[in-house]
Amino acid sequence: MINIIILGPPGAGKGTQARLIQDKFGYTQVSTGELVRHEIASGSTLGKYLQPIVESGGYLEDTIMLELLENKLKEIDSGAIIDGFPRTENQADALYEMLKRNHQQLDLVIDLKVDKDILAKRIAGRFSCVNCGAIYNQYFSPPADEGKCDYCKKTEFVKRKDDALEVVNKRLEIYTEKTQPLLDYYEKSGQLSHVDGMQSVDDVASQIEVLITKYLKKPQMCVN
Repeated sequence: MINIIILGPPGAGKGTQARLIQDKFGYTQVSTGELVRHEIASGSTLGKYLQPIVESGGYLEDTIMLELLENKLKEIDSGAIIDGFPRTENQADALYEMLKRNHQQLDLVIDLKVDKDILAKRIAGRFSCVNCGAIYNQYFSPPADEGKCDYCKKTEFVKRKDDALEVVNKRLEIYTEKTQPLLDYYEKSGQLSHVDGMQSVDDVASQIEVLITKYLKKPQMCVN
């Protein structure tokens, strides 16, 4: 099983690229944000605890995120594209230990490099299909047929509450402070690859496809 992490600030296109990798290689997109939103929507005790933290743009406890992530990864056989975790060096260490405990490893870390000046517009225009979760942007990547999802053809869409401008600004500040050091962390491990996230969605996907294909051709080590 292959495990891939996509890094980048909010609005960099991590979710979109994860979905394209899923479609191309048959891996499973694992969005920690979606795992949390699903928990909130379930109305569970944990979900009620998480809701105000998420809506204020705050970070969740590492133990909670790891538990949600570990449970999801146990359901997957072929490969996972992890979107939204880790966000700190401590989380990266914890993820390493969690994967090791489950006889897995982290294989690729892909950094989407973008111009942060346009991220606000990317995020402000973002919305998704209620039925299948496909992500769109009213400025950059709307549905081909206006008002109808490209994938499932449904017509109901939703915009996330945490895409409000003030929440976005807070998330960008936190990213710069806490997540940026992860680039050095994974650079030292030799797992990090940079991709120009300012190109078209298809061109970014092509860059990522090359990286994954190259990795798959390398002799693989067994994880005990």
